[in-house]
Amino acid sequence: MAVRAYVESYEIANMTFDIDNVYPGFLRATPENQPATGNYTTELADIRPLWVYARSEPPEGVEHFGFNANHLLELAPLDDGYSAIVCTGWYSNFIKSAARPDAYISVSSREATDGVAPQSTGPGSGVSVRRIDFTQHDPRVPTNAPTPVTNPQRGPAPAPQIDVFGNWFVSASSSSGWGPLSGPNAKDFPTPDLVQRCSDAMPDNESQRVEMMTGYKEQPPPHGDAVPGWPQKAE
Repeated sequence: MAVRAYVESYEIANMTFDIDNVYPGFLRATPENQPATGNYTTELADIRPLWVYARSEPPEGVEHFGFNANHLLELAPLDDGYSAIVCTGWYSNFIKSAARPDAYISVSSREATDGVAPQSTGPGSGVSVRRIDFTQHDPRVPTNAPTPVTNPQRGPAPAPQIDVFGNWFVSASSSSGWGPLSGPNAKDFPTPDLVQRCSDAMPDNESQRVEMMTGYKEQPPPHGDAVPGWPQKAE
């Protein structure tokens, strides 16, 4: 529950350029990002969204169309919690074209004078991989944190009405690198294996994703209903 709420909150805040759009409890369940200066620790500088765009204001956000395809690939125990690997398909997330306001392009595409093409090629085209470490034993968890939600959370609502993080706390998160930014202890993340597995987990294969990210589109992909969505009323 906490992983899904974290990922969705992170994505919404990044797309809208507004940290106030995160789900209830997100700011309590995450620490402030460490400064991304010097040989910083990558997984401690990107826990909260908008770390790259610290000076951005909400009006800079644009309307998004289509959908993001999120998939929980792994959940592994740690000494004091768990580590999750989450795949996100950005290829189906569209915005209006800057050059042709009557057309749409994928956020995973680049728009140039010669047309629209994917930002990258290969298995990872249009897909990101994120590791998230979380625990119930961090000293930063307040003693009055809510009880973890155990009821299944699904329904027609696009966001939860209540705090579903409980006493879980996100202690580390990154989609690019792990450990120090450079030096012998820096780790490549994601690995090619994780990129391939996330590619395979997407609802659209690589060639289908490339087609979606190539060229101007008259319409964005249909978003459908929220899956699994959230309850209309607190449960």
